[in-house]
Amino acid sequence: MVWGDYPIRRELPTYEYKCPDCKTMLSEIRSINAPEPEHFCQDCGKKMNKKFNLGAVTFNGSGFYSKDK
Repeated sequence: MVWGDYPIRRELPTYEYKCPDCKTMLSEIRSINAPEPEHFCQDCGKKMNKKFNLGAVTFNGSGFYSKDK
């Protein structure tokens, strides 16, 4: 699977950053163990804020669907 020019590696999480002024977005795929880098907006030069998002949700077991017994 490819996202833009980069292959997506499913075992690594995606981190998203957003500029507080011009709302430019940046996505980065890196290891959990990698140090947290500082990202600066390419458009205005301000420090970007890390967006917190929920990871993938998996519903296991019964009781999640109307057809479950």
